[in-house]
Amino acid sequence: MLHGYLMMQMAWGAMSPSMVHGIAKAAMTDIAAAKRGCELPKLAKLASVSEGKFLWRTLCTIMSKESSLPEALDVTMPYKGGNQKASVLLPHEYFADMHEDAKAWATSILPVSTKLPEFWESMQNHPAMQDHPIKERRGRKDICVALGLHGDEVPIAGAGKIWRRSSLAFSWFSILANAAARGTLDVMICIWGVFEKFVKEGTMQTFWSVMKWSFECLLRGKWPHSDWRGIQYDPTSPEGHKAGRDLAGGYCGMLIQFAGDLDYNCKWLGLPRWSAAVSCCALCKATLRGNCSWMDMRPAADWIQTILSPTICAGSTCPLFQVPGLGAVCVARDYMHCMFLGWLQYLYGSVFYMIVYQLIEEEPLENLHEIWDAEIMGLDQAMLVVWTKYMKATDAVHRRIRQLLDLNCTLASMLDEYSPRYGVMAVPEAVANKMQDNILMMGQLHVQLFEHFKTEGVQIFNLTSKTHFAIHSIVFARYIHPALVWC
Repeated sequence: MLHGYLMMQMAWGAMSPSMVHGIAKAAMTDIAAAKRGCELPKLAKLASVSEGKFLWRTLCTIMSKESSLPEALDVTMPYKGGNQKASVLLPHEYFADMHEDAKAWATSILPVSTKLPEFWESMQNHPAMQDHPIKERRGRKDICVALGLHGDEVPIAGAGKIWRRSSLAFSWFSILANAAARGTLDVMICIWGVFEKFVKEGTMQTFWSVMKWSFECLLRGKWPHSDWRGIQYDPTSPEGHKAGRDLAGGYCGMLIQFAGDLDYNCKWLGLPRWSAAVSCCALCKATLRGNCSWMDMRPAADWIQTILSPTICAGSTCPLFQVPGLGAVCVARDYMHCMFLGWLQYLYGSVFYMIVYQLIEEEPLENLHEIWDAEIMGLDQAMLVVWTKYMKATDAVHRRIRQLLDLNCTLASMLDEYSPRYGVMAVPEAVANKMQDNILMMGQLHVQLFEHFKTEGVQIFNLTSKTHFAIHSIVFARYIHPALVWC
């Protein structure tokens, strides 16, 4: 019976093959235990639940009794259509709870405690650390866990013509757990989710206010005396009894990085619109055109001289930026989206176009059977080899393209050599300087190619401001490796 049910669910697309396999393995383990005389009361209880409109509530009740994790905080959230209760999982409560479970702490928060001083050593010159109050705390490098906050719109259901409905999902993570190459399910800890269509004025302000309170509790490393609204706890209440005590045996958590794509940063953190012609960057005064154009990639470009103060956050009203030390410099320019899914898509697409339409003699459709790719992130070396094979060595433009692809390979190689996979938290200063020079030279070459083909009336080697943000990401690699904060 179970076999038929699992195969049917997979055939209908309700279960993935890995889920079917996992359930089958668990079933065989339970069957073996039953043969040895072991009873399975929890499984029997699940099977005895009546299937009806209260099934979800019943199963949640059973699950809550079996879990030691803290319950979500019910927050009255303003939605379109009226105020409703929203369940928010508080980061400071989960941080404290996982400290009580050695396995959970080592898996999701602090895999290797000796890595803490090393991480903070690499971060000591990060702009966010200037005048940060945590620097006054004794022994901070041994007790402060670096945290990140991630947000993104996640497809969760099929609906309408495009067969997709997305939920805005928020989660937090330990940067050191991420560095230890833990799985996503172990690293990313859920906070809250909402359908964008229900968001109205005040919704996000309420959520960010709750997050501000929770992350301030983490930064202090103490249980709070009041709730997120500032209402003092009754001293005789469970919350009042804990107030002022250590959250996690002396450890504290410091939110140091926001992870999300450029659209998320603009819509939900209130940062400048990344595609705007003016005021497109929260880190500097770059513009699309003019003296401060981000298309000027020289090391002495005007926009490089306009890097903003760490305390400035370009007019954002997000309450989280009121947490000590948090500003625009803490918002990671996601290298995955800006470089691999941004800049390099335009570069590689242009190179493919030239190979398929100009350099190989056969028809373009036939050429596509010869030249194709699978994954853009690992394409750097292959692109260089293929271009070198088909380019005309006597053509100055072709040589320029080859130089650009060669610089791209060098940059990818340096990032990989000093990867978190090998225990590296940040790129060494000397290497970071080379990377910065490298990516700026890439930008200069790309702009030259764009201008050359523009005069010829060919729309290839275009650029977007994602190139600019990829450069910012590499500049910050001396403090924190881009792979630790991309999403």
